Amino acid sequence: MDTPFPTLSTNPPDPQPATNGADVPAPAPAPAPAPALEPQAALRSAAVSEALPAAQTTATDGLRDSLALALELAPQALDNLVGRALLGMDRQSTAHPDAAQRKMLDAAAIAMDGQRRRWIKQFVALLRIAFAHPPAAAEALPKADLRICASEMAELERLTLAAGSQRGNPLGPQSYIRAIFELISRSEARPEHRQVWTHFLMGALGTQLSWMYLQLAASLRVPGSREVSQVGSDKEFAEYADYVFGLGGKAPPEMLAPLMPKPELTPEMRALAEEASRTVKQLRGVLGMPEPDLASLPEDEMARMMQDIDESERLMLEVNKRGLQMPSAQAASGSTLTRQVEKFIDEFRHATTPALARVPTPVRDALEKLQQPLERLAAIDASMFSKSDHAVRQLLDGIAKRSLLYANETADGFTSFFTPVQKMLEAVGQAAQPSANIYEQAHARLKPIWLSQDEELKALAKAKERSLAQLEVRKQLASRLAFELVSRRDASDSPVAVKQLLMGPWAQVLARAQLHPEYPQDEQRYEYAVALLLWSVSLRRAGAHRATLVQLVPDLIQALRVGLASVEHPQSNVDVFLGELKKLHEAVLSDDAEYDIAEDTFPPEPSLAAADISDMMMLGAGSKAAPPPAPSYQSDLNLF
Repeated sequence: MDTPFPTLSTNPPDPQPATNGADVPAPAPAPAPAPALEPQAALRSAAVSEALPAAQTTATDGLRDSLALALELAPQALDNLVGRALLGMDRQSTAHPDAAQRKMLDAAAIAMDGQRRRWIKQFVALLRIAFAHPPAAAEALPKADLRICASEMAELERLTLAAGSQRGNPLGPQSYIRAIFELISRSEARPEHRQVWTHFLMGALGTQLSWMYLQLAASLRVPGSREVSQVGSDKEFAEYADYVFGLGGKAPPEMLAPLMPKPELTPEMRALAEEASRTVKQLRGVLGMPEPDLASLPEDEMARMMQDIDESERLMLEVNKRGLQMPSAQAASGSTLTRQVEKFIDEFRHATTPALARVPTPVRDALEKLQQPLERLAAIDASMFSKSDHAVRQLLDGIAKRSLLYANETADGFTSFFTPVQKMLEAVGQAAQPSANIYEQAHARLKPIWLSQDEELKALAKAKERSLAQLEVRKQLASRLAFELVSRRDASDSPVAVKQLLMGPWAQVLARAQLHPEYPQDEQRYEYAVALLLWSVSLRRAGAHRATLVQLVPDLIQALRVGLASVEHPQSNVDVFLGELKKLHEAVLSDDAEYDIAEDTFPPEPSLAAADISDMMMLGAGSKAAPPPAPSYQSDLNLF
């Protein structure tokens, strides 16, 4: 089991090469002594100090310090998070009985470990974006178990609001989840691997957040206790921090632009990079040189392109020096049509929303497979590049825009959307004769499917609204019923655990049974369960009928389980209560005192007319004989 507060390594992450182009800027290094403020930053700091009262300035500095610290801790925290996820995958793989599942888990772990260095380089920049633009409540994000960091999370939010944040707590878990989710979705990996990554990373996230939130809360309690770090001393950081916490109004675009991750290569730049790579390969062939080792090439596309351009110039000089023949210009430049089609497809593969949502990976892969079919079509119909109403453009644009409704391939409804799209794209790609009519027909067949899916989404939204309204009514009724339950005469001497059950989840059970019964006479069943529960834990009343108590306990446990399941009460909480109930029943059964059989000592009878209910909860005859062995509280019981 994970410990609440792991010991993070004090060693800095492995040094990363400088990044350009498609890769996100490298994470900030470990905190260093603060350099002297530049004149402009010093003047701005002085102006802020004069404009704000001392206490407010101190609180603002505390918010900035906490934000800087969050960014400084991010690389090491992500490194540890990946390590814990890999450990969890290894444990599950070792214990899993299915050989195929073990193989898949091992492959997913190897793939994640291969992403580790790149993720660490990208994480800080993505986290900065998430802090500046916290995800909306409706945004579909993976679920993480945050119980382990609940208290630290609440304390950090309290301190953030007390310090004057106007945007709540932008450093909350959703920002981290969004940044991690963006890392996973950007990874070119198999869908099942990304699902495994999400599961294990979200499972280990709470522990890392607990550790980070403790330190962030400490920096907020004592503003200015930390030296100004390299992150916090940046002249643009104060403006960025004020925007994150809503202290400086709307940030100008030029201030946020440097915080965005560097975009991927444009189609034109990618074509140039491929041309440079082909040229180097052909020149090496002319000179009789072996191809370069792939491991020696830079990971960054832009850096690799610049290296190929420099290498091609050096090789051309060597070819001229030796008097050899240059490769043909056509061969060196590659196919113009191929580059046009690549650029055309990338227009749809790389579509995004203002909230940085991207086309899910399975859709991007399916669109990429149209490269050769579209090349054949473009050879006879080049108008698809220029006409906005061309059938191909209409189809791909419709697929791309609709796919942006889903956060990733694990989102609800994605499979229903993607399955017909995938089949349609495979069909148009296998057509013997290229024709725009094929794409037009495919689009026409997809439209009614999409309309049907829209209707389903609307129906689900309406059902959710109704469910929320019903839940609110049920809460109000449960609040009234809770008071009535604990005010019963037979509840006056009941233990605390029983009263807590009646005031909380069981009031919800009765409210649901009154408003929306699942079976006939649910309300009577559960009211009888209340009377039986209160009788069974009373030493005076149940102690006079121990044998009857033993006979009635299975019916009581069954009623409790079914009732609590009807309101989706957590099974772990149910087991905890049944454990307490078992102790209470053991105390009643082990009591040696003799009791007079008075009228109110008899067990309650079910006030139900239906014979099946009476048969189900059959009362036993009262007796003062020695009690039989106690019943099981852990056995699986059937529903009513």
